[in-house]
Amino acid sequence: MRKTICLLALVLFAAFASAQTRTSKTLDIYVVDVEGGNATLFVSPSGESLLIDSGNGGAAAARDADRIVAAIKDAGLKQIDHHITTHYHGDHFGGLSELAARVPIKEYIDHGPNVQPAAAADEFVMIMNAFDTTFDAENEVYAVNTIANAYMHEPIRVTVGRPVRIYLINVTEFDLVNSFHLHGMFFDVYRTGTSLSPHERTDTLMLCQGERAILETTFRYPGNFMFHAHQSEFAELGWMGLFRAEEAGRDT
Repeated sequence: MRKTICLLALVLFAAFASAQTRTSKTLDIYVVDVEGGNATLFVSPSGESLLIDSGNGGAAAARDADRIVAAIKDAGLKQIDHHITTHYHGDHFGGLSELAARVPIKEYIDHGPNVQPAAAADEFVMIMNAFDTTFDAENEVYAVNTIANAYMHEPIRVTVGRPVRIYLINVTEFDLVNSFHLHGMFFDVYRTGTSLSPHERTDTLMLCQGERAILETTFRYPGNFMFHAHQSEFAELGWMGLFRAEEAGRDT
């Protein structure tokens, strides 16, 4: 997809060069510092402009829009003729609305529909963490999503036959390794979320500090399925919970 977008950019500039009366002999390229994302401004010899991506959204949107506008002014432009969004990551398109409020943009070009759609699933973020309550550099409480044993008292409800996707993150301090074990089920593991194919199929996963993975499974039968750390100490001190698999349409 990115190759297609690059070819599109080249075709656009070829058209600029042949269709316009040139006012200069240079193709000017401004690589705008949007701190981790992308925003690159091209100005053809004819003066026509193309901006690829628009920086970050949220609190950084105004900052990135200021920097892009500074590049636009330096190029002597009063508008952006074409804007390409390469993909829908926040640091590539997040600042677009802020920028559009400041500078006219004549044409918007995006990357089209998602060509890698994920199957519809019940999705959860699980953050494995722990707490040193006595300030002795050792953890006394372990949990997933901060509250010890929370999902033992309020199980996570899922639907039989519907995919379940877990975004698992280990932010545990002091202990070098944490783990996730699911009773009665196996799950596919996509380590760090960097592949479309699973790296392994297992029922137990170990993660180092700061490591993350995507887990996918489907519960085939109704019932309660325990999950917990595979270190006994962690489980005893709060890192334990339940999935409650229910038939579709059941509301209890």
